[in-house]
Amino acid sequence: APFVIYLIYVNCVLCKAFVHYQELCARYYFGKEREYWADYQLLPMDDGSYQMRFELFNQNDTVQTLIWDSYFVKYPEFVDVNEDGYVDMKVVIDSVPAYDTVELYIWDEEKNCFQEVICEEQLAHIESKEGQLWNWTRYGEGYVLQIFTWKDNELIKVSEEVIMPDVNEE
Repeated sequence: APFVIYLIYVNCVLCKAFVHYQELCARYYFGKEREYWADYQLLPMDDGSYQMRFELFNQNDTVQTLIWDSYFVKYPEFVDVNEDGYVDMKVVIDSVPAYDTVELYIWDEEKNCFQEVICEEQLAHIESKEGQLWNWTRYGEGYVLQIFTWKDNELIKVSEEVIMPDVNEE
């Protein structure tokens, strides 16, 4: 059965699909029977950054705790990046004027938790296409398109192309 995120309501307000944001925290429900739930907190640090804390539970047992740092208040997005039928997590770790840089965590059905995706390249605007992951980053007036294939929780780059606008087109 597919792993899904359920909509939740808090104070009769539904904000963004799948989750309600309240101050600097959020709650998510996962699984066909809502057997998993997660709390997400942004903890302000003295230097102006935030420590993001994502805690995954099954019943009342902590299954996993993920912690990362960021200077930007952005909540995780849940999408099926590896096209296996389970939701995966995309988190913003940095932001530049043209795009956000992200880390990915894919759901591991055997271990019942998220696994960090290993990639030697900076990930930004990503798309899942036919079993591959396409990564777009800004390059001058154009873009760089990197195409990756999956090997377990690792992304293997198969191609890279610089795409510049045609200056002769009107």
